Amino acid sequence: MKKTAILITVSVVALVIQSCGYGHSVVQNFTLLDATAKTINCETPPQNIELVFDGEKVNFEYDKVGLIEVQGESFSNDKEVLEKIKALAKTNCCDAIINLKRDRTNRESGLLFTTEYDHSYSAITFHGIAVRKKISTPANESQNQQQ
Repeated sequence: MKKTAILITVSVVALVIQSCGYGHSVVQNFTLLDATAKTINCETPPQNIELVFDGEKVNFEYDKVGLIEVQGESFSNDKEVLEKIKALAKTNCCDAIINLKRDRTNRESGLLFTTEYDHSYSAITFHGIAVRKKISTPANESQNQQQ
């Protein structure tokens, strides 16, 4: 019984200490462009997310869904942050991100209620516009070719 009480106490203390930290995780933001939409109807999530970087030509028609941004952790690299932004787009039923830009965002990490362990760093950040590609039908394609 005494060992169980000690184990519970140590677990609670560890949980409290861990929850007092800030800036130690990836920050993900997705803002719907349609303010009236509360959720996204996504019966079949996309398999692949296409990335179209700022300045590249968009070779498909699309509907804008939302603004998307992911800020990495202190030691994140481009590949990790790109995987996170693609996963965020997928959960919001978007199959592409256009105007994708890479920036740096100043972030801080540390423990609450003390400045002893504060750490400032420049996090890799990717942001853009999450979109759904329009489904092309033979009728749409023939209209586009005639124009």
